[in-house]
Amino acid sequence: MSDKPVERDISTLIQEKYWEHLLENGHAPASIFKFCKELELSEKEFYQHYSSFDSIQSGFWKVLVSQTQEALNNDEDYQAYDSRGKLLAFFFTYFENALEYRSRFLQSFPRREKSMFCPSLKGMKEVFDHSAHDLMSEVVAEGGTMIPSKITEESYRGGWPVFLFLIEFWLNDTSEGFQDTDSLIEKTVKFGHEVTRFSAIEAGLDLGKFLFGRNR
Repeated sequence: MSDKPVERDISTLIQEKYWEHLLENGHAPASIFKFCKELELSEKEFYQHYSSFDSIQSGFWKVLVSQTQEALNNDEDYQAYDSRGKLLAFFFTYFENALEYRSRFLQSFPRREKSMFCPSLKGMKEVFDHSAHDLMSEVVAEGGTMIPSKITEESYRGGWPVFLFLIEFWLNDTSEGFQDTDSLIEKTVKFGHEVTRFSAIEAGLDLGKFLFGRNR
């Protein structure tokens, strides 16, 4: 039996300690040098896994989306859903998983207009856009050839700001069990789905009433 010590998962250790410091102190560590010293790591070990503290956050936002889609792809029931059902499942699953890390979101997720082109969300956007593109392809297949390509392209491109809007809403949601977020997801998906089928007026009014009523 080898007496060689088991190597630590340095990447996981760095992630865990970074987020722990951020949430306990309200800010990132003062420097990578000091952070590594406290963890008894060399700076070389840190840079073998991350280029900066920002890259730790960037990786987390991206992975959470990837894990959501991966879990759904491995779900037999999900495979039988239509495009609307798959989109609902994605959002509900994502926010259910995100709930475990809500403190991370509240502390450091880029808010409002900053999030649209934030570098730390680039990886997250790429993964989300890939999923959105696949779903829009299914919408086209379900709707036949009557759906103009311009509508499906705009729906695909509009998915990212909608996703950010839902996250922003969730972060500000004070309803019990985040029921308002669930309602908004349902109405938003309904509206987006109906746009591609030329029956958006009723869905749009329903979504507008919900948002207007909540802000009164």
